[in-house]
Amino acid sequence: MKPKIKLIVLDFHGILVKGDYKPVCRMLAKKHNVKWEEVYEVLYKTHFREAVLGKIPESQVYIRTFKHFGWKGDSWKETHEYHKNAMHLNNSVYRFSLQLQKKGYTVLLLSQNTADQFKSYVKRFDLKKDFKYITNTFDLGVPKASKETTDWIKKEFQVKSGEVIFCDDQENNLVAAKKDGMKTVHYKNFTQFKSDITKFL
Repeated sequence: MKPKIKLIVLDFHGILVKGDYKPVCRMLAKKHNVKWEEVYEVLYKTHFREAVLGKIPESQVYIRTFKHFGWKGDSWKETHEYHKNAMHLNNSVYRFSLQLQKKGYTVLLLSQNTADQFKSYVKRFDLKKDFKYITNTFDLGVPKASKETTDWIKKEFQVKSGEVIFCDDQENNLVAAKKDGMKTVHYKNFTQFKSDITKFL
């Protein structure tokens, strides 16, 4: 008999809130006539990942990127605002999450983001109105894709691995959860996402 699912861990920034660092990287690349993938490699994969672990302040994500490429005159604040304004709520996922909660499942919104950005999205989209559990791994001091995070989830919510569905739009964030024995769903589009979750329920 398969374990009854009790907890659904939902990627906050990537599934519920759509948008990533690609638009701002494309904007900078177009402005400075370079490939956006090169900007993404430096800005997101190197410096943003340092920021979400608290190793550098958020401003340095942009300042160090500008310095790397030798760009002069770019404002990190304006660039960061451009990035934040590109974020939007995934209404289909939002409604589905509310339905899951009404059916008795606990939903945890789990993010790996800088503290200020995380707080601004929670406030902007008024998420505390409908979601009781919202956590940023920045505040836990651990990477999202880690044994420390899966251990924290099980302890905090008093659940076993087989009672959890861990959802993310990045496959690398699912590795630790899958290794732990949790069910995992890689978000590609809403129809696929809903179907994959429903199969586990």
